[in-house]
Order: sequence, then C-alpha cells, then structure tokens
Amino acid sequence: VGSPSVDEPIDYSALKAWIQQQETNPSPLTPLQQRAISDLRQSLAMGEPEIGSQDWISLLQRYLDATTHSCRPTASFADQAVASKWVCRCTFTLSPAAGPMTFPGPDTGFIAVSDSGAPGPPGFARKKDAKKYAAKCCVEWLMAAGHIRPHGNGFLFPKSKATRQPLPTPSSASTSNRLPPPAGSARVTQPGPARPREGVPDDDDANPLSRRVHDMCHSMGMVAPRYVLVPTDEGGCFNGSPDFGVDSAAVPDEVGRVANVYGEKEARCRISEEVLGWLMKEEKKRKDEVDALLKE
Repeated sequence: VGSPSVDEPIDYSALKAWIQQQETNPSPLTPLQQRAISDLRQSLAMGEPEIGSQDWISLLQRYLDATTHSCRPTASFADQAVASKWVCRCTFTLSPAAGPMTFPGPDTGFIAVSDSGAPGPPGFARKKDAKKYAAKCCVEWLMAAGHIRPHGNGFLFPKSKATRQPLPTPSSASTSNRLPPPAGSARVTQPGPARPREGVPDDDDANPLSRRVHDMCHSMGMVAPRYVLVPTDEGGCFNGSPDFGVDSAAVPDEVGRVANVYGEKEARCRISEEVLGWLMKEEKKRKDEVDALLKE
C-alpha cells in the first residue's frame, strides 16, 4: 500500500458512485480494496484525538526560540505512514543531562490503537495533523512542568532565561544566610572563598518542578533531593547538584549537575528539570522491568 499524499483531495462523489454500484451489482474486491476498507473501518472505530485550533507547532517553536540559557532545549519530528495513516513523534530534549523524551508517549498522548486496546501513538489521515498532535503532547508536558504558561490571549515562557537581579551590596546583604567557617579552619579574610549553600529550600510557587520531583520520588520510594548550590567566582552565578541522601548511590553522578548558572532560583529550576527528566526515564525503566517479569 502506498503512502498517503499530504492533503490530497478526496472525490467523495466517485466513492459514493462506487459504493452504490457495489450495493446493487457487487463485484469481488481486490486485495488492495479490502485492505483500504479494513483500514478505514478501523480508523472510524478509533477516531482521531482532538487537536483544537491552537497552532501547537508554532507555540513549541516560540518556546525554543525564547530559551536563551546555555543548555537550550531541542525538538525534532519524525513521521511515518502506518496502515494508510500518518504517525508522528516529537523527540524533545530539555537539557543534555536529562536525555531525550518522546511525544506522544505512554503517559503523554498514547491511545488504544488496536482491537486488544494496546496503547500506541494515534494515526491521522493528514500528515500535518499527526505533527500537530505530537507538538501538542510536548507543549502540554511543558505547561504541566511550568515552562509555558497561558497569559491572557497568549503565553509566557517563565523559565526560558535567567532573571538578572542586582547583586546586594555589602551594606544591604543579609547575614542570616551566611554559613560559619568549618570547625578548625583558618580564618578567611574578605572577600573569602565561596562556600556551599547546602539543602537550599526550594520555592514551590516559583518552581513547580520541585513539587513534581518531590511527588515522583515519594511514589518511587526514593528520598526527595536537597539542592546544593555553590557560588562561583563570577558574581551571581552558581554551580549546583541534587543530594539524594541515602539514595545517592542509585542516582548517576551527572544527573542534575549544573554549572555557572546565573541566580539561585534559575539554578534550582535547572537542577529540578534535569532530575525530573531522569526520574521519568527511571520510572519507565522500572515499569518495563516489572512488565517483563510478569510476562515470564
């Protein structure tokens, strides 16, 4: 069966005439006609997911264009013809450490695509609609993670770049967050080397990803991480990493490590993004292992 043409017009009058002829004076169907009718019946039974009027592809591209920090996210699309329908997948990478995610996925857009109810990516009659749906699934995930927010008739991209705040002067800086020097260490003269701010509390309102990280860790039986931030020599910038406590051995060292990020809030957001990406992959890995054991 050949691949469907993009937006190829359908001559419904010719189809109606052929159906009427088959009803009054039926002739044997060719294998190609039988396959086409079977595919049509299956697609009518399953239907196509709702896409809506939003231009999801352009919205995703606007998010990518608005992101200016060093580890920019990327997105690419791959489509294929399956049983005279178009299926498209969007491969999205939030950051290099988080690894790629595919949309639609088991928890982000799969539907029942067979008589047995097995989940999979939906097929569309139009190639462009399949791509729109893949972009929609990706954008909805970004919205849930707080990267894209509806605002009036448009959208905001709150985490697309760091917000530069003026650095406090020595006279106005609060001393409440200063850590004492380690016991037994020599007195450090000003300006003094930077020391870690361990276990920095995260603001869930400003960083909803931290709540998702906490909830996923809880559901997976893991300790939710603390955020360890270390100021760099460049004013206002931080290196950072998550501390999983007793579960640290189960988490690769590179997960959530960020370097030279401007602002504490942005550093915590970047750590949360990368940790969440790893948690999602780990959760899927565990589920696949359980499914494999159940099949044995």
